[in-house]
Order: sequence, then C-alpha cells, then structure tokens
Amino acid sequence: MVLVGALSPRQGSETNDANDTGVQRLNKFSPIMHLVIFTAMQFLVYFDRGALSQVMGEIGTSHNATDAQLGTLGSSFTAGYMVASPLVALLGQQSTFAPIYCIGVGLLVWCLGNVIFSQLTEPPIGPDGYPEFEEAIWAPMLMARAATGVGEAGFVCLGPPIIDDTAPKASKALYLGIYFMFIFVGQAMGYVVGGLAQKIWPEWPDLKYLFFLEAIAMLPLAILSIVAAKKFCLEHLSEDEEALVTASYAPEHTAVTSPNVEIELESTRSMRRHDGGPSSASAASQNSFWKDLASLAVNPVFAALIFGYIAYQFVMGGVAYWGPYYVQKALGMSKSLSGYAFGGVTVISGVVGTFGGSKLLDVMSGPQDGSETPRPNQRLLAGAKILVIGSFLAWPFLIITALAKSEGFFFFCLLMGQLPLFAMYTSICAAILDAVPESTRGTAMAISALAIHLLGDIPSQSLVGVIADSISEGEQEGPKKAHAMQVAMLCLAGFHIFTVLLFCVSFCLAKRKANATVELAH
Repeated sequence: MVLVGALSPRQGSETNDANDTGVQRLNKFSPIMHLVIFTAMQFLVYFDRGALSQVMGEIGTSHNATDAQLGTLGSSFTAGYMVASPLVALLGQQSTFAPIYCIGVGLLVWCLGNVIFSQLTEPPIGPDGYPEFEEAIWAPMLMARAATGVGEAGFVCLGPPIIDDTAPKASKALYLGIYFMFIFVGQAMGYVVGGLAQKIWPEWPDLKYLFFLEAIAMLPLAILSIVAAKKFCLEHLSEDEEALVTASYAPEHTAVTSPNVEIELESTRSMRRHDGGPSSASAASQNSFWKDLASLAVNPVFAALIFGYIAYQFVMGGVAYWGPYYVQKALGMSKSLSGYAFGGVTVISGVVGTFGGSKLLDVMSGPQDGSETPRPNQRLLAGAKILVIGSFLAWPFLIITALAKSEGFFFFCLLMGQLPLFAMYTSICAAILDAVPESTRGTAMAISALAIHLLGDIPSQSLVGVIADSISEGEQEGPKKAHAMQVAMLCLAGFHIFTVLLFCVSFCLAKRKANATVELAH
C-alpha cells in the first residue's frame, strides 16, 4: 500500500515533542483525497461524453452531418489519446512526480479543446434552406474533440494503480468500484443535463456553451495537479512500512508511537532508492516503457483480458454513444425525455451494478474454505469468474433491447442488461492489475485504455453510423430511419458473443496461472 497523508496530528505534548525533534511529516493526500480527485476527473470526462451523445441530433441538424460523420465526431477524442499516451508513458519516467504534471497539462489541453468546441461557428444556410456541410468547420470540431483525449491519457492510466495502492486493504475493490462507478454516473448526468439544456436551449448555437461550462469545472483539477503534484503518493510501500505508518498515525496507537517514525520511513525509502527501488533512476531505465511492453506481450492472461475488454467496450461504447439518438429516431422519444430516461437507467444500473460487483469481488477475493489467508492470485481468479458470469447474463437482454418496440420495455431490458455489465467493471481493472507484475501496472493500464478505444468504441461508434446510413439511404426521419437504427443496434448486441467467449478464455488462463502458483508454493 502507498503512504498518503492527511495524517492526523498527535495529541497533547507528544505533538510538541515530535515538532521539537524536527520530525518532518509526510504531507501527502489521504486515500480518500486521492479517490475524490481522480473520481472528479473521471466524472467530468464522462459527463462530457454523455452530453455530446445527448446533443448529437442538434449537431447533425445544424451541420447537415451524416450518421457516419457523427460517429467519427464521437470517437475523434482517441486521436488525441493515441498521441498523448506514449508521451505520458515516456515523460512519466523522467521524475517521480512527472506523471502528475502530465495529468495537469493534459487536463489543461482538455479544457482548451472544449472551449474551442464551444466557440466554433455554424455553417451557412444553403439555397434549399438547410445548412451546408463544410469541412472547414467540421475539421476544427474534430480537432477540438481530439484535444479532450489528451486530458484522458494521463489520469486514466495512473488513477487506478494509485487508488488500488492507497486504498485500505479490505476495501480495495470498493475504492476501485467507486472510481469506476463515476464513469457511469458522469455519463448519466451528461445525458440528463444535456436533455435539460435541450429544453432550455433547443438550438445548437446556444447549446454548445454547455461544453464551455465543462471546461470551467475541470480547470481547478488541472491546476491542482500542477501546483500540488508532490502531495500525490506514487511510491508503493511494503506491508512492514505500512504497519510502521499505521502504528505511527492511528489515533488508538499514538501513546506508543516512535517519535522518529517519519525519519525511519524516509530512511527506508532512501535505502530502497539506492538499492534500485522503483524510485531510482536506474530502475526506471531498466523497467523502461519498451521492456514493459515486451513482458506484457508474452503474458497470456493479460492478452486474453485485453481482448475481452476490447469486445466489452465495443458494445458498451456503442450503446452509450448512440443510445439517446437511437430512442429518439427508432422509438420516437422526445429529446429531453430520452436524456432523463437514459440518465436514470444508467445511474441506477451503474451504481447498483458497480457497488454490487465490487462487494462481490471483495468477498470472492478473501480467504476461502476456512483458510486464514487468500490463495495466490485469488483476486485475479475471482475477477475472471465474475467477468464470465456477467457477460453471459447480459447478452440475452442486449439482444431483446435492440428488438424492443416500446419505450418502457426497451429501458427495462436495458437496465437488466447493464446491471451485470457494470458489475464487471471493477473486476476487469482488478484482473488486469493482478495479471501483470507490479512494475508494469501503469503501462498495462495505458495499453488497455488505448486498446479499448482504438479497437473498441472507435470502430463501434463509427460502424453503427455507417450501417444506419447504408440502410436509411440518407433519410433522417420516418420508418426507414427507425429500421436502420434498429438493425445497427442489433448488430452491436450480437457482437457481445465475442465478449463472452474471450472472458471464458481469460478465466481458463487465470485458473491455470493460479494453480501453477499454488504448485510452486508447495
């Protein structure tokens, strides 16, 4: 676990004694503070995506864009992510706190992209009374959306490992669950606020300023990451170090605290740096980005999990992006009501599913069969098992959702399908973290995030638009458009079979790894 501060001061004369001895407190953020900061970043990034999905109809109308072009707009953030990810990985090795500075700079770029997006003008009206599509305006919109991917590149890779390290041992899955839950809460609030904004500002020239407000909200987090970078905890401590810190700062143990605990701890860290620990320059060069890639490339459990995650994100990303637009076109739902309904279903299924999945993972990761300690790779095996069960339970509901003809039945089936899918999210992250060596976890998260966007939601968002365009033949309303959207979403739901199969493979490989570890231990 990582040491973090918001460390409570000692009471009475012991505080003065500690100060008199010149002990320097490790002024770090607490586990809760780390969780709050990264969760807030997560919330705003996915709020932005939900809002974009909700107002996509107005963007298409005001720019005379096809569904395929709208799909490209939604996935264009990955261009910025692809450029920024390797830079973050390389720059992050330059110093201990370089990754946090990268996060801050990336979020500033995210803010700039949303400000530019909100200030772009609309295309002129043509002779037929409709807007004329203009590349000169559309291209800057794509570039502005790509800039938002730069902001995601930093914290999405670094957040989960830090949260997992800093969380209390008995609540690691719960902390990760809260973090990932705000993906869905953020997206849901984007749907809801986007729907409310559509009711207040029905036209795109006014509606686009919602993205300017997002930039204002993210700015304090970007500044905090730069000016308070050294308050983040980026070093992994051993259990002995953790016990030392706990004994020092827990209020119930203050009477027996060593006044030199911080000095002892800093001494331990210093020795570890000189012995080639994770903070040393030599270790950073030895465990370079390319060596991490090489080790991950020959890790079969990691590979199977990543491919399953790609298939999972292919479906989830497509549904999340096209969902509000689908119910407007295929089921005739009003724009504002579609935002409220999608937001409500996403919040319920996201909160219940994520918390339920996280608690289930904590239980299944604990000691089994009366033993006092968990088996080696117990959390990896438990997470892989949850992925198989969750993906299998969700598939029939996804198919039925795409075939639903009424609004009520559609949202009921969507809720039942999303519950097991959201319950899987923490298990995916935990399994990936446990499938790789600790020194490569940051790189593993970066690769997984890049892979799920590049091969997952980018092609799915664009593919749905291409399928819908080819069937509707340019019609934007009416039965033909409704049928086109239904076929496109049915193809998306059918693709989920690959998620089921790949996570089954992941479970088999994880079980083999766990059994091999037990045999070696004996």
